[in-house]
Amino acid sequence: MAKKVWITMVSKNEEKARSINNLITSYGVGVEGHFFNEKKQYEKWHLAVEEIVNKDNGLWVIYGNKKDILNKDIIKHLSLLALSVQAVKGDNFPIMILSSDDISAVLPFPLKQTIILKPDNPSLGAKITAKVHMPVKKDNRPFYINLLSLENIGLWMEINPRKKGWEGFIAGVAKPSSIKALGIGDKGKIPEKAVLEYPMRDMELETSGKEFTAWSAKNSITENKSIFIKIDNIPDSVLFGEFKDESNPELYIIDFC
Repeated sequence: MAKKVWITMVSKNEEKARSINNLITSYGVGVEGHFFNEKKQYEKWHLAVEEIVNKDNGLWVIYGNKKDILNKDIIKHLSLLALSVQAVKGDNFPIMILSSDDISAVLPFPLKQTIILKPDNPSLGAKITAKVHMPVKKDNRPFYINLLSLENIGLWMEINPRKKGWEGFIAGVAKPSSIKALGIGDKGKIPEKAVLEYPMRDMELETSGKEFTAWSAKNSITENKSIFIKIDNIPDSVLFGEFKDESNPELYIIDFC
């Protein structure tokens, strides 16, 4: 089966979409995609996850100008989509942004490793083809994170450590977002019931200049046992990590915008 590329057109430009499609297919690579910014299609970001993680898809390409891509609502939804794709395809699954603007310095964590090229780059077709067929490097993050948006269930964040387990944990979201529910379960499956050991709810803390609402518990968390957090709306940032010593928690902070 031929390798494919999935294209997310953030800035709607049908002529450019056709041009990019023709360029890539001329190298024998298949192309599929969607317009992300039309009638708030970005709010349905989760529908694209299955397409991008298809086993034949070797690259996710995002096209747009700086104003559209860095729109706060859009970049947050792109971040959720990126984390969900990376959870399946690996942390280093290639993402490429085609933009005439230099936006590398302001991209949030989920898109930090993105390759940025100008749409008129004379070797664009060759670079895309090479990246599609390049093996994906091994995961290197010390944690696993996934975002799940399910009909009638809402937005959930799944987190667990890699290799070294956590003897207790903390997880929080930047205000004004809040945590609506938290559970512990097998990786990849939101638990119907969960027993939390010595839970602490609705803690308030400030770090990196932001205020967070957080929950914690003393449950042991491993690579195969995840924390599942239900969030009321998409936060600007999330934090999580081991929480065995309340005076010195080991925190990871991820910005979505």
